[in-house]
Amino acid sequence: FGRDRSVRVRLDRSGPERALFVTALPYVLVPDGGLDAADERCRQEAATRGLDGGFLAALPANGQSTASRFNLSGPPWVRDDGVVVMTGTDLARATATLVAPLENSPNILSPGGVHWTGNVGPGTGGSPCVSWTSTSASAGQGFAFSSAAEAFAGGGASCSATVLRLLCLQQ
Repeated sequence: FGRDRSVRVRLDRSGPERALFVTALPYVLVPDGGLDAADERCRQEAATRGLDGGFLAALPANGQSTASRFNLSGPPWVRDDGVVVMTGTDLARATATLVAPLENSPNILSPGGVHWTGNVGPGTGGSPCVSWTSTSASAGQGFAFSSAAEAFAGGGASCSATVLRLLCLQQ
């Protein structure tokens, strides 16, 4: 019956869409990196995945929300298999509930399924990890395997954490 085989299927959607992904490797904060370094990491990984368009890390700037960094009236964000994950309205909610989990890979329950969020939710502001430059503070984390609020507000993490990845969203 072919149950031992797996084939990646891409849904054929009509209309515009934006890509999202969680980085393959953890993102470790460095004192001189800041938000620009996280954004650059997203752009580099997008290029290696063959994705065009500008990408930013789904992290808040100092005193702002994650949602404020993106065009919330743009097309929805979709996973690499074509499944819609969220809209701008979803991202703007302080406790976002997603249409589908951020990831669809079988290993998302591993430590690699946890990503930086910075705040309690994507619609809230703050200064996590002292503008993403300090390893002596704390920030929020989210769980890529969830479509509930914990996708963005899964608890706190030390800014010295070495296992959290970045959620990257196309602008």
